[in-house]
Amino acid sequence: MRKKSWLYLLPLVVSLLGAAGSPGHAADAAESWSVTGVNSTGCASGDWSLDVLVENLDDEGGYINHTIVTSGGLVYMNEDAGSSNGSDTWGLYSSNTYGPTTGTYPIPAGQPMKVVLRIERPKGTVLSSWTMEATSCDSAALRFNGSDLDDDRLSPPRDKCPTSAAATANGCPLVTRALAVSRKSTPSAVAGRLRAPGSPAFAAQRKVRVWKVRPGRDKLVAVRTTTAKGKFSKRVAAGRYYVTTVAVLDPATGYAPAIRSRTVRVR
Repeated sequence: MRKKSWLYLLPLVVSLLGAAGSPGHAADAAESWSVTGVNSTGCASGDWSLDVLVENLDDEGGYINHTIVTSGGLVYMNEDAGSSNGSDTWGLYSSNTYGPTTGTYPIPAGQPMKVVLRIERPKGTVLSSWTMEATSCDSAALRFNGSDLDDDRLSPPRDKCPTSAAATANGCPLVTRALAVSRKSTPSAVAGRLRAPGSPAFAAQRKVRVWKVRPGRDKLVAVRTTTAKGKFSKRVAAGRYYVTTVAVLDPATGYAPAIRSRTVRVR
């Protein structure tokens, strides 16, 4: 809810405002709605007041500013409201104009309170999502404050997969791969297969490097591209060999770390 009065600015115990995610400066000028300050706190309906910034709404309209307040697994605010570009103050209170609520104010103190600000068009299609989480409804100390489209409490640029939630350091679901190699004697070759169970795109048409073990620095013998089924082969002279492949990051699906095969001896 937009509020007309401007209240005193509370000092934040942790410096998260403006640090977890920078609003409004993307190259494609995407719509954004961010929390830039906390004016007042409290556990009753209407006690919380935020400074917010809305940017890059176009002239076509039809936007929905969806505010969700949750705490202890209950929804206390689920509001459908309108807004326009620029700075504003935004109140948190009991509202179910977007959908049902399950909690009744006041919110119990001493448990985290999460506020999600979403820009949608049409209803249900989320264009932008900002999450602010306070340590308690009666505290301005924030545990998180930033852009968080996938609700994993990571913001770009740290979140490399902004639409795929994951409890990983880079915010990407971890894709597990296996790199198996074997030796062939007629003719002498190193052959193998790169597998990514459940995520075949992380194994198909990927570069693998064949290395020969030698004193000092190992020698790069060849670079091969895997087939659609992840297979590869390289004819080699006698010696000891292993194969590596680099990490792969797909912002839409996940992250597969670099891996190295076992070493095989070709005679």
